[in-house]
Amino acid sequence: MPRTATYPSRKIVLADMPEVQNMDSEFRYNFYTKDENISEGTLTVPNGFYVDKSKLANVSPTDTSKYDRFVSRYVLLTWDTIALPSNSPNQAFEEANANVILENLDSIYSESSLTLDEFSVISFRDTNTDGRTKLYAKLLTSNEAYSLGISASLDEMSLQQISLKLSDAIPQTISTNFISEVINQPKDYGITFLDDDGFEQVGNSLLEEISSVEVRSTINNRFLYDIVKSSVLNPESFYGDELAPSLPTLKTIQQNFRSAINPAIVSGKDYDFELDKIIDYRVLEDGAVIPEAWKPNVFCTGYLIEKYRRDSDGSLNLVKSMSVENPSQGYIFDDEIKYGDVLQYGIYSVFVAQTFSTHPNTGERLIVRFLIKSKPRYTQINCIETTAPSTPADFSINWDYSKNSPVLYWSMPLNPQRDIKFFKIYKRNNINESFKLLTIYDFNDLISPPNHNMPSHLVKKMNSPETIWLDYSFTKDSPSAIYAIVSVDARGLVSEYSEQLSIRFNKTTNKLDVKQIADAGAPPQYPNLTLDASLFSDTIKTSGAKKLKVYFDPEYYSVFGRAPDGKKLDLGLLATQQTGGYSMQFINLDLQEQASVNILLQDNRIKPNIIPLIQDVPSDPTLN
Repeated sequence: MPRTATYPSRKIVLADMPEVQNMDSEFRYNFYTKDENISEGTLTVPNGFYVDKSKLANVSPTDTSKYDRFVSRYVLLTWDTIALPSNSPNQAFEEANANVILENLDSIYSESSLTLDEFSVISFRDTNTDGRTKLYAKLLTSNEAYSLGISASLDEMSLQQISLKLSDAIPQTISTNFISEVINQPKDYGITFLDDDGFEQVGNSLLEEISSVEVRSTINNRFLYDIVKSSVLNPESFYGDELAPSLPTLKTIQQNFRSAINPAIVSGKDYDFELDKIIDYRVLEDGAVIPEAWKPNVFCTGYLIEKYRRDSDGSLNLVKSMSVENPSQGYIFDDEIKYGDVLQYGIYSVFVAQTFSTHPNTGERLIVRFLIKSKPRYTQINCIETTAPSTPADFSINWDYSKNSPVLYWSMPLNPQRDIKFFKIYKRNNINESFKLLTIYDFNDLISPPNHNMPSHLVKKMNSPETIWLDYSFTKDSPSAIYAIVSVDARGLVSEYSEQLSIRFNKTTNKLDVKQIADAGAPPQYPNLTLDASLFSDTIKTSGAKKLKVYFDPEYYSVFGRAPDGKKLDLGLLATQQTGGYSMQFINLDLQEQASVNILLQDNRIKPNIIPLIQDVPSDPTLN
């Protein structure tokens, strides 16, 4: 049989460089500058003078004192560095190439750019793992329960018991813990766990970790659309819902590629690729020993950080590129921040690749160096401050006999951020009324300030803060009144109320009687939160009553959690013989007779099904 000439198989160039892990970003606001929402030049001390960056040397995430002193605002980016092999020649390379990344931004290959033109790289990630797995578990437990040997009713079994039954009927490669986590979803049953501050505890579950797994595939453009389409149409495909929106684009790529190729022509580009972004090379003389630093190798040389700003229309625009030229440094400070920006940072690990090559003109054997970057890791941060200012200090009220009016005094509170730009004065007649806003002192010098929607007829504009105000509406004949002051910063964040002072003019003594009825710290929504307890009475007075009905109607029947000391929280709402009861004392004021009635409560509610926690069940090593 005659031999048939065949063509060699086409090459596929694949590169998979390690990405940085545990990337994090933090916005820090140190002090106010009047141009903060229009300027990115933040290397200024509070008095307005600019600072030489050399003064900020040797700053680190563990010691940011210099930055906090001299820089008004900045973003701190941190990540886990790439582990360097023991034989890595990066130290000698770094000493000779101090800024190799920034000086060669246009010469850095990406992982996908090394792939031949005939191929495309597709990333697969199942973002609906959580919902899909829960659905499968639900169907399995409901429809196949009896076939798995679950004789009892599912409603009578705990989720832990169900998961243990299921584990006996599935392959041992699937752990019991995984089944338990899928089935045992407390939020599905209205159960929420709170932290010490009352916020819902949110953690990365196993299913969430699975959803973050990404699979990259290199696919020939001739069949790109057909392969992805088959995955979308497959009802058992993990990635169908994620890939479906990309089908029109992939179809166009496939059609354009098929129309551009000629099957009868063989091109060298189909079998090899050219490195046209070389940063350095050495000619290999015949018989010459290759220096240790130039032997074929791949090593990390640092990190490339791309900074993007999100515009009002949602689009991202590249602002600048930054670099960390030391592979052992896992942080960078970005001190060019405009207040209010929404920023996105992409961090690439950058590697130096040393490999053999051939000069295209002379044919000389070479060792060449080129740069290649990993896939990016992204983090997004909103550059806004959320710390409310402190309440005004030294609040007091005196009577101004010349103006025949009360005069309010206060002081600027301790404000390291120097961003208090408004004072609001409030008044009410008694504790059963809400506060009424009387005046707003506006001394905000922010360039292009935001609209805080303050009533213009109450605003008094001034160049510098004032801490005195007269209430001409209050006279010697006026009933008592209560006053409070709040601070407002340049962003419109409002402090808690100051001390609340009640005043009444005493005509007998011809003096103003001032009494503090509430401590500072009451939130604007609840002005009575810090009222003096002596203002309230724990007695109820009535006459002519022969019967009394007592109702137990708490806002909550059960409270779960722990007290600050770590002990289990127990409010003792259900008073019993063992825990002690409620006691009501009745006093006849005419006869000076009294009687006490003890009240005990019994919980007659129907007990709900209790879902046991996974960690409360002893682990069985045979099930792992």
